[in-house]
Amino acid sequence: MPATPPTDALNGAMGAFLLDRWVVTMFTFFFYGIYTVLVWMYIYLQSQHHRRRHYFYQISLALLYLLITILTVLYTLSIYQKETSNLAFAIAEDEPVLPKPNTHDYVYLNLDMAANAGFMIANILADTILICRCYFIWGSRKSVVVGPVILCASNIALTATSLLSEKSGYLLISMSSMFAVGVDRLETATILSLGFLSCSVVTNILLTVLIATRIWWLSRVPYNSDQNFDGGGKKFNRLIVIIVESGSLYTISLIITILMTIVKNPDQFLPIVAQIMGIAPTLIIVRIDLCTTIEATSHATVV
Repeated sequence: MPATPPTDALNGAMGAFLLDRWVVTMFTFFFYGIYTVLVWMYIYLQSQHHRRRHYFYQISLALLYLLITILTVLYTLSIYQKETSNLAFAIAEDEPVLPKPNTHDYVYLNLDMAANAGFMIANILADTILICRCYFIWGSRKSVVVGPVILCASNIALTATSLLSEKSGYLLISMSSMFAVGVDRLETATILSLGFLSCSVVTNILLTVLIATRIWWLSRVPYNSDQNFDGGGKKFNRLIVIIVESGSLYTISLIITILMTIVKNPDQFLPIVAQIMGIAPTLIIVRIDLCTTIEATSHATVV
């Protein structure tokens, strides 16, 4: 007897899955456009100021943009492969048995896993940028960044384990005899993804608080030995606002993703989260450079 009802149910589920993915893709490219504009603003402002900024920031921000661009392309290609697979599945819906995963399914899986791996590397780089900023602002005190480094290492372990669980889960699902085990692996991967997102929230909040607290403390000491921080209280307060506001973008996106887990798989929102991950550190530097440019222009006008 033909298995039409389950086939129709699977077709409907895959259609909803693809619709969700294409909606996420549209928002992904919207934020990617904003991110690209910020990157070009950063390049322009750096060329105008002729300021000597640590090469680490220049190289790391360039690598972060490159990684996010690659994972965005991989994610989009994976959607195309999944849609092609869904079309082949729909054509075969009159078969007496449910069709097995085809080549497009495996290509989709590999592209999706590669995009998720790119997200993991980009997240490590973004955390490293924030940790280094905290380390330099605190006068190169290693004890201050021990906690954030441990949290960052935990993020790496959780993400890597989640990727392996997801990969094995999909492979087991393709084997009819191991379907239940594959589903369990995917559920484990989702739980690990939630753990990673939660750990990332804690890491970003901790680092932002440490950086803002250090700047606030330095603003209370008008004559200090740290020559890297000078200026009045208003300048320090403005710097704190920039760091907290811009840094909180990534944290808020992570929290929203965690809340959306109630109805959706958190991995679906990672491409959008990736764009905001790149926007946050770039926006901080762009806003600081813009403030510097405005102050310099105002001073020149007064003189």
